Amino acid sequence: MTPFSQSRVATDTTGSCDRAAALLFYVAVGAAAVTVIAWLVAGDGEQAVARTVAVLVIACPHALGLAIPLVIAISTSMAARNGILVKDRLALERMRTVDMVLFDKTGTLTRGNHVVAEVASVDGDDDRVLALAAAAEADSEHPVARAIRNAAADRGAVPAATGFRAMAGRGVGAMVGGVAVAVGGPALLADRGASVPAALSERTEAWRRRGASVLSVLVDGEVVGALSVEDEVRPESRRVVDQLHDMGVTVAMITGDARQVAEAVGAELGIDEVMAEVLPEDKHARVAEQQQRGHRVAMVGDGVNDAPALAQADVGIAIGAGT
Repeated sequence: MTPFSQSRVATDTTGSCDRAAALLFYVAVGAAAVTVIAWLVAGDGEQAVARTVAVLVIACPHALGLAIPLVIAISTSMAARNGILVKDRLALERMRTVDMVLFDKTGTLTRGNHVVAEVASVDGDDDRVLALAAAAEADSEHPVARAIRNAAADRGAVPAATGFRAMAGRGVGAMVGGVAVAVGGPALLADRGASVPAALSERTEAWRRRGASVLSVLVDGEVVGALSVEDEVRPESRRVVDQLHDMGVTVAMITGDARQVAEAVGAELGIDEVMAEVLPEDKHARVAEQQQRGHRVAMVGDGVNDAPALAQADVGIAIGAGT
């Protein structure tokens, strides 16, 4: 699916055919004129009319005007039957020129079914860290937030939170029990000038090495714990990457996840280039960079925050349930 206006139904092929048809029309008229003149000169007026009509019927390019729209209608109909909505037929034609496919990670290459695998805390109270994180994430609609809330609900009550705020590409924050709680990844730590305490760093590094996303839980600006959030890679992702490689297409991945996590997933799937720790508002700039290098880029994503990148790409493909 492509993020463009449905009213743009003309394609490069139909435009070329219209120009060819216009040229052939004049050729047909010229041929008919020559025919009628030749037969009139020969003194056979009856044959002149019949032969001229025959030339017009054969030479007029009406078949082009019927064939191309028919092919387009059949192709879009077949796509629809296979769950693909083509909103811009120009984009469908541009697919054959694409030499680089840029995938979002979460919900695209992975299932988007997050689970909290492990919890770690500085003071040993893992349940409190999870409860604070769930409270801060209470008003978030992100799949990771749902996973945190579900994990906390299994362990007990979650305190109430006020003043929820979402920080795009960084995490969330809220007031919980009179303290400021924030939950997020590396971008949040960099934004707050915080660092993971030595008591947690060994475990969080182990989580990253196996490809899990690590979220830090901050209370009043200090890291008090961390969560390991895992998301299963789609079984068909490796097959798709291999097929694209067989076609000579470069495959890249773009994600806001930590570099170590992103590179673990990239290595598992055989991806050529990994762009990690990219904020949502910067994704379209990364697409533009690839285009400036001469690539024809298709962007594949599943989230609302991918929309600018989808629009920037030569072909934008939105899949699944948006995040």
